[in-house]
Amino acid sequence: MIWRCSISCLVLCSSLLVGSPVQRTQSPLDEAMTSIANDLASRAAVSWTSTAHAMMGAKWTTTNTLEQINTDPSSCLLAWTSVDANPQEKVSETYNVPLQAVLSIQVRPYSLSSPFEAQWDLKFSPETYLVGMVSGKIICGRRQLFKKSKLKSDTELPNNHEASIRFLEERTATRIAEEIRRAANLCGSAPS
Repeated sequence: MIWRCSISCLVLCSSLLVGSPVQRTQSPLDEAMTSIANDLASRAAVSWTSTAHAMMGAKWTTTNTLEQINTDPSSCLLAWTSVDANPQEKVSETYNVPLQAVLSIQVRPYSLSSPFEAQWDLKFSPETYLVGMVSGKIICGRRQLFKKSKLKSDTELPNNHEASIRFLEERTATRIAEEIRRAANLCGSAPS
């Protein structure tokens, strides 16, 4: 018996016989970093109102957004820009966190982290939550302050061994903290 096939039929038959190439799976670190990047990119803006009772009850609303999110598994780097904007000013902080040097990761309410709370008797509504990271190496980054859309200062981060990401819900902050802890472990760190 003689088989007659066209070229297109041969290509189809050979691909069926050989099978499709095996899909390559990501490494656990690639998966962790991709998950972090996706979760941070999908995080909505976080807004809260600050009331300074020691300043005659002055109130203002601040909105935090995340920009330029980058995860690089080959160098174990987690990078992002955090922008806090209110009617008076905008603060943009860029962080490049070496995950292999992370010493601790914790979730804490922002009200317990604000350096001005006691001085101005500040209250925040709603409460927001920070995923705080402490590194044994310098966290490279910049802090830029804008007033009326004009750059007023451009400096290195004031505390270059700490970084944080703000969340509206404690549950979400805890989940992201665990993802970052897993990636840091895969990078060779053992954060507490």
